[in-house]
Amino acid sequence: MKRACLAVAVMVATLCGASRSRAGEPAAVSLRVMTYNILVAGGEKKGFSAPWAERRAGVVATIRKYDPDLLGLQEPSPAQITWLREQLPAYAVVTPTFTDSALMYRAAMFQKKAEGFWWHSPTPERRSVGFGNLLPRLCVWARLRHVASNREIAFLNTHFDATAPAQAKSAALALKQVAALFPADLPLVFTGDFNSSPPMEAYKTLTARGAFRNAHEVVEGKPGAHTSDGTPYRRFDATIDHIFYRGAGLEPVEWQASKYMEGGVQPSDHWALYARFNWRAPPAAAVVPVADSDEEF
Repeated sequence: MKRACLAVAVMVATLCGASRSRAGEPAAVSLRVMTYNILVAGGEKKGFSAPWAERRAGVVATIRKYDPDLLGLQEPSPAQITWLREQLPAYAVVTPTFTDSALMYRAAMFQKKAEGFWWHSPTPERRSVGFGNLLPRLCVWARLRHVASNREIAFLNTHFDATAPAQAKSAALALKQVAALFPADLPLVFTGDFNSSPPMEAYKTLTARGAFRNAHEVVEGKPGAHTSDGTPYRRFDATIDHIFYRGAGLEPVEWQASKYMEGGVQPSDHWALYARFNWRAPPAAAVVPVADSDEEF
């Protein structure tokens, strides 16, 4: 009887191990990612959007609904960041003093190895307004170690300006910065309000020559759904927010544009975007080519 029970136990363990891995590979990590332009407090469109005090519960409810492991925020003010920290204590926050772009990650899931940011300008190392931007714009990044699997990933979040040629120049700069900062075989997720739809030069720059792929295009087989408003408020007719990624181990398997409203109040003038990835250890020989740009700054 003992031998029979032992044989059954070994068989069950073997079957369970097979279900967790593919061809003997380590199990895939489920990675949930969100990008969300929450509309800066005080930036509401008169007559079309509610003040932050009325919207903030909906912003947090949307985040909790999708429960992301990595969250990229655009347009948060310092006060909004403070409030989100209080409401979402499971997350660590990476943001400079100027908080137009910020990222949050699940603190129990990841250990931060490094962090930084650059400005979208010809002098990215110092605070500056360039490329025709109306405001200072920046990209924030963190290199993270997944505690359970010991794998590493880079997470970037940005907010491109809404003017041309700022978007195209910011995209070209992003490729150069990524190539300088991260190994070519490091998986990377890049979220943001890029103010750039698929036909625009900036989008084409980011996706050319295998630089980045759009999770929505991979999951849905088409460029993207409307993600942000035009005029008037609530007329969502632009496709400018994206969840880009690169890496042989990342496979997007789900994508959604949230239309969730708490109490009937639209939380922002952008939909939150959500994607879920299967994150596997890439083959040992897999190296992802990083496209560079010939554009001068």
